Amino acid sequence: MVGYKSKSFKISIFVSMLLIALTLALGIYMGLNSKEDIKEEVVKRIKEIEVTPQFIFFNNFGVSLATLIPFFGTPFHLFVQYNTGFGIGAIADLQNIHPLFLILFSLPIFLLEYTSYTLVLAEGLNLSYLILKKRDVLVRIKKYLWRTLILVALLLGVGAIIEAQLISFLR
Repeated sequence: MVGYKSKSFKISIFVSMLLIALTLALGIYMGLNSKEDIKEEVVKRIKEIEVTPQFIFFNNFGVSLATLIPFFGTPFHLFVQYNTGFGIGAIADLQNIHPLFLILFSLPIFLLEYTSYTLVLAEGLNLSYLILKKRDVLVRIKKYLWRTLILVALLLGVGAIIEAQLISFLR
């Protein structure tokens, strides 16, 4: 391991971007093609969610922290991404709009959150890799993980403010 941007971390970033994109796309596809009553239930539950910046931030940051847990965090995070994609697909289908439009419409939020999620998923994958290779995981945690957490917290904080404003505007 050489520095913050080690080779294994760079590979983990690429793998994370790919996993998130594929899982989100699968969720969107499944949401678009699910039964009407399931879509309506998903949309109903989404509308019931509290839309304060604090709630959004702590929800997203909580997901991020759980993602850092070696071995467990990756499947958990992909489950969250699948559900997000399913919600996007369900909303898009019920509103007769293309899911890509929803993503483009929310591009500022999308870029902030998915940059954050890519970083934490990469850290979680990298920590798992270091454990498997019997390398010093504590060095990575002590010297470098805090940088990722600060950046993720900042990105998710700004994203939560924008997302809450956008949702309030649309309701």
